[in-house]
Amino acid sequence: MKWQDLNQQFLVATETIQHIQPDNCAYPLELLRHVSVHDNDSTPVLFLHGIFVGAWCWQHFLPDFAHHGWDAWALSFRGHGNSQANGWFGLNDFVSDAEIAVDYIYRQTGKMPIVIGHSMGGMVLQRLMVSRQLQAALLLCSIPPQGLTPLAWSNWFLRPMDMMHMAELIQQGNRVSAEQLREGLFEQPINPVLLAQYAAQAVPESPILWTELAQGSILTPWWRKCPVAVMGTKQDRLVPPNITELTAMSYQVPVHWIDAMGHGVMLEQDWQQAALHIREVMQQLTAVRA
Repeated sequence: MKWQDLNQQFLVATETIQHIQPDNCAYPLELLRHVSVHDNDSTPVLFLHGIFVGAWCWQHFLPDFAHHGWDAWALSFRGHGNSQANGWFGLNDFVSDAEIAVDYIYRQTGKMPIVIGHSMGGMVLQRLMVSRQLQAALLLCSIPPQGLTPLAWSNWFLRPMDMMHMAELIQQGNRVSAEQLREGLFEQPINPVLLAQYAAQAVPESPILWTELAQGSILTPWWRKCPVAVMGTKQDRLVPPNITELTAMSYQVPVHWIDAMGHGVMLEQDWQQAALHIREVMQQLTAVRA
């Protein structure tokens, strides 16, 4: 473990990597943790990633949130990141992984976390907020509770060629390319070396996952057990604004818009602005809970 002095209020524990071996899962799960060591009463926040990536996509957010006093965690679903596993996995598997991570965090800290679900991770979170009494939930550029169908129709209308490429990825189980990542995730310029590194860490997804994502989580807005916030960007090419508005309408909450960024807000050049806005919304959520 290394300690990084950011010359401000907090010290941040970096490179804190844990693997948990749950009883009901044959694979160890990667759980990253960055914690502010000067604040024993910090609130845990768990980040859930989207398709093709892993916990590594939160590489900027984890130390930044810890620096600002949060106990920051990120999970790699089985078959992603360093949660190594063979075979195809679906949404139900990832929900089980998230439940395991939430229970582990509670055992370690005595607190249920705020959970932030990005894209596909947002659909995992929508099912998780029914099975667990979370402190709060933040849906970030998320698939709506109605599932992939409204999202697919919207994108077929707006970007038919992109959807044809996505359909090919689904059918063939291929990894996403660097160019596809750039088109799908980024509105701001991205260093091509970084982009190639991100693409090298991407993984293929199972056709099972797409089938289960299509089913959605339509009852969650009525069955949820915690406050919910919805965030998105108007430049998102994967989850366009009308879909984010559908999610917010389903939960009867406003949309908190992040300016001038694409779908991958946590990896954009101006990720600090997104992180700041997310923390502000998290503070509002915890105030509602209180």
